[in-house]
Amino acid sequence: MANPYKNKGKEHFWRTAVADRVLPEIALIPARRFAMSAQTRIATAGSCFAQNVTRHLLKSKMAPVLMEEEIGADQPLFSALYGNIYTVRQLVQLFDRAHGAFAPKERPWRRDDGRYVDPFRPYVRKDGFARADEIEAARRPHFDAVRNVFAGCDVFVFTLGLTEAWLSAEDGAVFPVAPGVVCESLPIDRYRFHNFSYEDCLADLNGFVDRLREVNPAARILLTVSPVPLTATYTDDHVAVATCRSKSILRAVCDRAESRRENVFYFPSYEIISGHYTKGVYYGENLRSVTADGVADVMRAFERSYLLPAEPQNEPTTSRLFAETDEDEICDDGKIFDSVGF
Repeated sequence: MANPYKNKGKEHFWRTAVADRVLPEIALIPARRFAMSAQTRIATAGSCFAQNVTRHLLKSKMAPVLMEEEIGADQPLFSALYGNIYTVRQLVQLFDRAHGAFAPKERPWRRDDGRYVDPFRPYVRKDGFARADEIEAARRPHFDAVRNVFAGCDVFVFTLGLTEAWLSAEDGAVFPVAPGVVCESLPIDRYRFHNFSYEDCLADLNGFVDRLREVNPAARILLTVSPVPLTATYTDDHVAVATCRSKSILRAVCDRAESRRENVFYFPSYEIISGHYTKGVYYGENLRSVTADGVADVMRAFERSYLLPAEPQNEPTTSRLFAETDEDEICDDGKIFDSVGF
């Protein structure tokens, strides 16, 4: 037979694609991709790292980003004020809650300072709420915004972050962080820890793809995996081992979904940051936080992969509330380490 590799380009060989190059010349451009223009409406959701995509798009004004604004809220850089969505199950439940298909029984949490927070987005309002009923009132316009995000986007960018989660023991509702991290007075028997398997995550992702298609048949889904290691693990494993398990499962799920779904694509931000060929230069001193250079290189690859050149615009495509922000990402799971008092 003829040598089957002779028709492959330089990017398919380790020596020419990696060993003979230096950062940031090692350009990881996905094989399956599509073009986004200045008119493509983009929505974002996911873990902490996903906020970098939103920030870059808002600053570059290369495409309009759907955003929800709420006076008094700490504005995490996502398309709606859902805060961090770490697990695929959490994303599915958000869709169902916004569309009236799931009504968790969990009541608002009362913090030690007497203020109330929404269990499903406990850090969106730093000051909390004075009364529990204010949370339900705030959810109504929020769910309107969530439905608009799902139905109105051309591209939905979702960054998968974790497989570990805390659930309601009563109805399986998923929280972005362990309840005791937010409010230590909550009864422990009301909650349970769950580490989602590959099968769990794949079923949830397929379920979300089907749901989104029902309300927005033309939307594309662009998946990424967060390169940020776990803050902590509740398993018996070392946190580094638990991180490898979690990220490996999520990466494999993305691969399966992309190969089986014509409207699902994967962007390798995880590989760009965490690949051993980077020699760790994209991580900060704590070996967890992604540096500004790392984010910049990810976004350069993102632009090369998906974004067409920006067209001149007379008016900004997004609110000035977000366009100039340089604030750090809002990360719910970062509160875990702070809460234990090391």
